[in-house]
Amino acid sequence: MNKRKFILSLVITLAVLAIIFVVFQLFSSNTGFQDALDSSGSGKINVLVVGVDKDGTRSDVNMLFSLDPKEKTVNLMSIPRDTRVEFKKGSHGKINACIGKQNGEELLIETVKDLTGMPIHNFCKVNFEGLRNIIDILGGVEFDVPMDMDYDDPAQDLHIHLKKGKQTLNGADAEGLLRFRKGYATGDLGRIDMQQAFLKELINQKLSPKYIFKAVPVVKEISKNVETDMSVMYMLKYAWKFRDSDKVEFNSYTLPGAPKMIGGVSYYLCDEAATENLVRTQFGYSDGESTSSGNNPINEKVID
Repeated sequence: MNKRKFILSLVITLAVLAIIFVVFQLFSSNTGFQDALDSSGSGKINVLVVGVDKDGTRSDVNMLFSLDPKEKTVNLMSIPRDTRVEFKKGSHGKINACIGKQNGEELLIETVKDLTGMPIHNFCKVNFEGLRNIIDILGGVEFDVPMDMDYDDPAQDLHIHLKKGKQTLNGADAEGLLRFRKGYATGDLGRIDMQQAFLKELINQKLSPKYIFKAVPVVKEISKNVETDMSVMYMLKYAWKFRDSDKVEFNSYTLPGAPKMIGGVSYYLCDEAATENLVRTQFGYSDGESTSSGNNPINEKVID
């Protein structure tokens, strides 16, 4: 068995361990179990993943993943937290504030659909406590921090003190790295580039046989700190569709646009023409397709 096929087998094994734990929880509570069994998990899906702050009122990380099992591709579009959006007619603000408003999840989903022109089939919200704990369980992540980072926000219980250079980041360090905003020459775009680089390092370093015994505690953390409308069986069926691929292509992009000061506030303004071109050429959605809302086979929250 070559290295790539061995890693693929490891991923499937980890998924099975995760399924054993979470399906047991579903069966015990009798919540969403039959729906999970009935899900089809077919075709391309777009999943909006957001990372929220301590009180859950702001999304510091907004990532739209497009998974295409037929083409064996995973495309990621990061959306800057300062992106200027319209909440309702005449009311504008930053996209990271959507989640804290009334019906915030629905508002954020609709806002991202309007920005990108892409349907969103599923939603996943992660708090940073879960991220911290998972990274600690996995023993940290080695990463080359691009600059000294110092920031304190007592209200958020956020304290960032990192030195430039390669080091092993624990969970709290990783959260600080992902949320730090100052000092990037390109503003929030620089932070997004760093987030994507960290995500790739996390995947590269932790997709290893020695972490197979970490699956259950990791899934426990996910069950406590992740909210999603996807059932476990639904996710497993999608993962299964990638099983025969020797190589899954992963591409990362950022919502096209540029920063601009408006009324003394720093915003990121979406370039609609460039976004339309990116969505058409890289994500495979034309104008006609992108207006559809998509069908989510699972609408019941099963991990909360």
